[in-house]
Amino acid sequence: MARGRGAYRLNKVLNRIVPSLMFLMIYLGSKLVLNQSIPYLFEHSSSDYHYWIKFYKLFFISQVSLTAALYLAIYLNLFTTPQSRLSGNPTIQKISDRSIIYQCVDHTGSPLRCTICNDQIIPIRARHCLDCELCVPGFDHHCVWFAQCISITNTLKPFIQVLILGATAILTGAIPIYPIVLQHVRQVIRLTWSAQSSGDTLRKIWWNRWWGWAGGPVYRYIGGLCLGYIYYPEINLQDPSTTFTKAPHGGTKTQQATKLVLSEPTLSALLIVLAATMVLGVILAMLTIVLKNNILNGLSTLEIERARQAKRASREAGVKLWVPSPASDGQPRGKVIFVPPDLPIFDLGPKLNFQHIMGKQVWHWFVPWTIGHLPDGVEWPISDKWIDYLRSLDVYHEGEL
Repeated sequence: MARGRGAYRLNKVLNRIVPSLMFLMIYLGSKLVLNQSIPYLFEHSSSDYHYWIKFYKLFFISQVSLTAALYLAIYLNLFTTPQSRLSGNPTIQKISDRSIIYQCVDHTGSPLRCTICNDQIIPIRARHCLDCELCVPGFDHHCVWFAQCISITNTLKPFIQVLILGATAILTGAIPIYPIVLQHVRQVIRLTWSAQSSGDTLRKIWWNRWWGWAGGPVYRYIGGLCLGYIYYPEINLQDPSTTFTKAPHGGTKTQQATKLVLSEPTLSALLIVLAATMVLGVILAMLTIVLKNNILNGLSTLEIERARQAKRASREAGVKLWVPSPASDGQPRGKVIFVPPDLPIFDLGPKLNFQHIMGKQVWHWFVPWTIGHLPDGVEWPISDKWIDYLRSLDVYHEGEL
């Protein structure tokens, strides 16, 4: 795949598709809970629990509203530092003065520059994103879920918050629906997969046909379940064992099925629940990665990926850094060193790593904006242990690797 300016990139396509699917799922999931699940709970519970169902409804609405608002804020790029701020950042001058640690390209200490952004200096831990077409300080990764870059300095904090809110919103909405949908699955299997006459339809079109085995056993049973849902209403009406018992508040169950999707098995409800479960799994995986990499080890996703690429490379890979020595007579001096890409020089320990992302005060954790606790993306805090280690390394000489 080409990597130049204007080249085709899959992420640019996914940037348009994935957020649209996410907004659609938020809408359909909320509609299923508010219009189907909650009325179902009201109809199938005593009046003693109605107060708690109303509280549950308000809690779910607040969860979804906060999640959608924060998701939309990241999608609209409300937290990301504009490119002009990086070029106009006064801390960039410290790189020109060689008074801070920065990434360089040769043994003379020439700073790394972006050829796409008019030779703009690229600070350490920054990267030019080919999808967003700008240099991002504190780059962690580009996320197609939000169609934006996630950076340590700006969007990692609201990114974590929206993941937590999204997970709790999905669990809040899905927990009452899971047992209903599971009961429906059992009901569909019992009726449409039956060895009795009710199972004749699927035997004729699926189980006894060669295409029922075309994709293997997983394909066979998933297809049988989907077809069971599709033909369930027809088979259910023809089944002599079907009874029309009275519902708790009058009317028959068949009449209630016209009101509530969850009153009878429907494929749409099953697919929404499965999609929500899949998204929940992805969210939990993302939170695990953030906890392991960013908080416990002080590494960004970019640094992890560079380390993986280095292991696959045939030659030794690493990063050239300019490390200033203690100032003497106001004139900073230093040297160029060569370090492995996975060296966690920005690891301050789990507590400080967490505070640098989420904030030092507890109330900071619940607002999406940075409140003076994050680096500016050019100069990064490094522990004395790592400073001493870097200064102890030998000077890098061109061509010695």
